[in-house]
Amino acid sequence: MKKILIAGLGNIGKRYLEGILKINFPLDIHIYDINKELTEKFIKEINGTNNKSKLHNVKFFDFSKKYSKKIDLLIVSTTSDVRYEILNLFISRFQIKNVILEKIVFKNKNEYLETSKISNLTKIYLNQGLRYNPDYNAIKDKIDSSKKVDLVVKGSNWGLACNSVHILDYFMDITKSFNVSFIDTSSLIVKESKRNGFVEFVGTIKGMNYKGDTFSISCTEDLNQELKFQKIEIYNDSNYYFTDSFNRTIKYTLNKDVKKEKKLKTHYISDYSTELIWNIVSNKNICLPEFNDYCKFNINYLSFFQAQLSRINPNKDWSDVPIT
Repeated sequence: MKKILIAGLGNIGKRYLEGILKINFPLDIHIYDINKELTEKFIKEINGTNNKSKLHNVKFFDFSKKYSKKIDLLIVSTTSDVRYEILNLFISRFQIKNVILEKIVFKNKNEYLETSKISNLTKIYLNQGLRYNPDYNAIKDKIDSSKKVDLVVKGSNWGLACNSVHILDYFMDITKSFNVSFIDTSSLIVKESKRNGFVEFVGTIKGMNYKGDTFSISCTEDLNQELKFQKIEIYNDSNYYFTDSFNRTIKYTLNKDVKKEKKLKTHYISDYSTELIWNIVSNKNICLPEFNDYCKFNINYLSFFQAQLSRINPNKDWSDVPIT
């Protein structure tokens, strides 16, 4: 039986589990979280309701017990401040075939470099959900990467530092270029995150790749508007693409005059994780980026925000960047 371990049972961990339970093949599922009591209570509810068929074996992972050394998939869905420690906690004790890491992957450059040393022994993937979003894939299929691409994002309250990494992954994917540079800007303002101990930013980040494709990603803070929303515009030669998460619409303008409009659907991790997880444990192809391929980009991304924090508060040590 394939063995899957989820480390971190927050909202994202629960979404993964929701998708995994839809797999029509028996799995040995373990869940690890520092809050053992709440996790065991949640597992009891899962085994009594969502897992009525008893197809899967869901239980709490307890380090005091003996387990098989082999794990087919480890999903680390913790916050960035402890992700490296949790990853190494399991890597040092078990033979792990595959790993999925959430963003922001790690809190400092050294953790990226140390993880790159083990990624030759274990397949480590980074979760980038837009790669499994059929609406954004439909747009990607229409993009001509041989012609200039300009991507513009505007919105409020959606988490600039936390979530721009998904937008930039999409930018690199549609332009077929993974070497992007950031333009330093003094417009960024640091804010306390809703998550204790972390920060967020409002403002605009800009940059480009070596081909001259550009991105401009903006996020404002609207205290009167709790709803998060994004508007994404993509200019590609004579074609224009527009997505609006607030009004749930996608608009195309092809060759400057052919206009199309359709509904933009909401896609959660649980919507695509069923296929994703099954493909990983079945040794099938998946479309998530691998850690080593994106290590340089992720370090540059972290360093950009580290520089902004140092500019705003130069008297503090920002070796660890508190975004997640």
